[in-house]
Amino acid sequence: MVARGNLKEICMDNNSCSVGYRVAEKHAGKGYASYCLTELIRIANNSYLINKVEAQVLDNNPASITVLKKQGFYMLFHEPNFTELNGVKLGCTTFRCVSA
Repeated sequence: MVARGNLKEICMDNNSCSVGYRVAEKHAGKGYASYCLTELIRIANNSYLINKVEAQVLDNNPASITVLKKQGFYMLFHEPNFTELNGVKLGCTTFRCVSA
């Protein structure tokens, strides 16, 4: 598997959803995350008439932040100490993209 993506928390009442995606480590930096996110947004727009897409990113994942910003996502808020991984506390930032 190279990558996977999903739409979740689809809410037809306010035309919103969340996205998640993951790229295999050996395929990182090859554009798969950008492609996956582009397709998720397209599917949300075309299949569900969703125009507000959100994503959450942990502080230790700057590559995903870059991918989201390239797709027009902007930061909504940051939660410090969101989780702990191997004894290290990590914050989480929520991003949103709104399309026409």
